[in-house]
Parts: sequence; structure tokens; C-alpha cells
Amino acid sequence: MVTRNIRVSDLSDEENAFTVKLGSAGSWYEVDLTESEQQDLAEMLRTYMEVGRKVAGPPSRRIVPTTTADERRQMRSWARGQGYRVAERGVIPKQVYRAYVDVHRD
Repeated sequence: MVTRNIRVSDLSDEENAFTVKLGSAGSWYEVDLTESEQQDLAEMLRTYMEVGRKVAGPPSRRIVPTTTADERRQMRSWARGQGYRVAERGVIPKQVYRAYVDVHRD
């Protein structure tokens, strides 16, 4: 069985659209446009883009794993047993967290 996803334009319902990200006044938007619609949008914005400054896109969403105090205690104990240097309190280093999760996958 094959599943196919077809992206269609949010404006015209035409197929073969792709997602364009737009930002304005601190808000970010995504709209699915065909190549032609994307070119029209770029042309409308060209005057502003030529005088504006290019900056990084929207901030990426940071995914912070949720752990309990007991889980963090177990991670620290395991990490020390593996030779990692881990503080009694504070953030557990990313490499320690990843190593622990890799070893303790269910």
C-alpha cells in the first residue's frame, strides 16, 4: 500500500505547492503556495526586501525533556559510574542525557 501526500496551494487549491514562511510584527506564518504564487509574493515584497536587512528566520523551538527529580538522580549516579563528571545540582549535560537515554531505552 502506498500513501501519497499532495500539497495544494492555500490560495488556489492547485497541486505541487510548497510551504513559505512569512514573518511580520513578531508573528510567523506558513502558507502553501505554487511556484507562480511564490514569485508573485516575492515581487510584491521586493521593494521592502531590497531596503530591509536579512536576519535569521523564526527561532527554533527548543525541546527540553521533562525528567523527575528521581530520574535526574539516577542519571547522575549512572553518569558518575560511567566516568562522566556531573554536578550534584543544575542542568545535566546534553551528552550525558543522550548517553543515558541511549542505554536505557525501553
